[in-house]
Amino acid sequence: MYGVKLDDVKVNGKSTGVCDQGTECLVTFDSGTSLMSVPSFAEEVLSKQGIPTSDSPVKCSGSGDFGDLTFVIGGKDYTISNSEWMFKDKSSSFAQT
Repeated sequence: MYGVKLDDVKVNGKSTGVCDQGTECLVTFDSGTSLMSVPSFAEEVLSKQGIPTSDSPVKCSGSGDFGDLTFVIGGKDYTISNSEWMFKDKSSSFAQT
């Protein structure tokens, strides 16, 4: 595993501000898991914006409610479609990443 500096994280084309928190903003690529995890400060930023995380599921009406997830690395956008980063919570109708 290794970390790569992020310039920004966007949801549905809009900056989440995760990388503006005064801490180093990194993404770590780990081929040993199919899930994404974020540090606690990022989870707080995302959940305050109504963006679901594994610790903060959000009620939704459909799989496309949140749009694409984009990591900006070195000024270039790397986008993951909604269907690739969202999944339905197995115990309810909540969405989480």
